[in-house]
Amino acid sequence: MIGKETAAKTIQRLGTPDPETITVREGLPVVTIELRSTRFRELFVPPIIFIPVDFTPVERRSLLAHALGHYYLHDCNQIWLRGFDRIWNWKQERQAEQFAAWLLIPEGYTQDLVGLTIPEVAARYEVDVGLAGIRLGV
Repeated sequence: MIGKETAAKTIQRLGTPDPETITVREGLPVVTIELRSTRFRELFVPPIIFIPVDFTPVERRSLLAHALGHYYLHDCNQIWLRGFDRIWNWKQERQAEQFAAWLLIPEGYTQDLVGLTIPEVAARYEVDVGLAGIRLGV
């Protein structure tokens, strides 16, 4: 899994799994914008990551990790839309989500996940349930 491997290398190189810290260290500005009437979730136009203002801290963390997945794995502009589930089938979106899941819940935390439900993992690691499910292999 390229997302898992790249997340591990990123954590090792930068010494943190925190997406806010990583964006600063990589010189990637994060801009929040007002887009309530659109389906826009995240937009990465190198070097800027755009995120709507109407997200919770957990959603913001997850979206930043997703955008970082595109930054490390892909070579062009990226957009992620709310409610557009077919986009999950796109290889680059799957890779970015896998990167985000492994960045926010790094290798080595496997014992901490045993017996937990997806919502419990999401709450413990402050990620959205989609990333928790990916990390659990669901």
